Amino acid sequence: MKDYESKDNLIEAAKAFKKIEKLKKTLRTKKNLEKTSKFIKDKKTVDDAYNTQVTLFNTEWDEKKKKLFQDLRKEEEKLKEKYKEEKKNLKEKVYKSFKPKPKPDQEYLKLKQVKSALIKQKEYDKAVEYDQKLKSYAAKQQVKFEEIKNNKVELEAERLEKSLQRDLENFDKRKKLEIFEFQRKREKEFGHLEKRYKNTSNHLLLSQKTLKRRISESEKLVNQSCAKANSPQAELEKPGNSGEKSLQGDESTPSVA
Repeated sequence: MKDYESKDNLIEAAKAFKKIEKLKKTLRTKKNLEKTSKFIKDKKTVDDAYNTQVTLFNTEWDEKKKKLFQDLRKEEEKLKEKYKEEKKNLKEKVYKSFKPKPKPDQEYLKLKQVKSALIKQKEYDKAVEYDQKLKSYAAKQQVKFEEIKNNKVELEAERLEKSLQRDLENFDKRKKLEIFEFQRKREKEFGHLEKRYKNTSNHLLLSQKTLKRRISESEKLVNQSCAKANSPQAELEKPGNSGEKSLQGDESTPSVA
């Protein structure tokens, strides 16, 4: 372009100037597109990384939840099995706490004494009669004794059932608390993950806004520069044009002898 100016070929100089400005603008546009493309690529990388982290997070915490529920279910079954086993052995346990036969009371001892006295007196007929009375009384006492044992079994079974229900209620409260605490921890951890993503994403968006503003300002300056370069005033202000007018002025001025 300087060669054209030195040769006063201003038309070619103007063409060269416009061509250079157009190339500069093209290069700027290309660089801006590359920067925009890099932002889109970085944003996609961040989004993909976040989605991957969310998937891994959900997989990990779903496994933890599954294990928690399995452990709670095993604990509940173990508790029920414990009471089931106790209930199964309850009758035997209660019966062992009693003597095999009821303790003889005064009436039984009295009948036994009379029987023994009759045998000593050789009154066998009456002794047989008292022996029957003794056996009948002993049988009645045994029935009462069994009723006492069975009542004891029923009382112990009732107590055991109440104890089971109380333990199950306590377990259910603890179960709900553990599930609530688990969910709270999960939401807290996910909140941290989401916060990191938002911070990174917001940083990229802020960078993109800054980039767009700079591009807009740069394009505005370029357009102003091109408009100024193409204006008639700019043509007049070019060094070549001013020199030409200077020469013309010199020729038009009459010389003094």
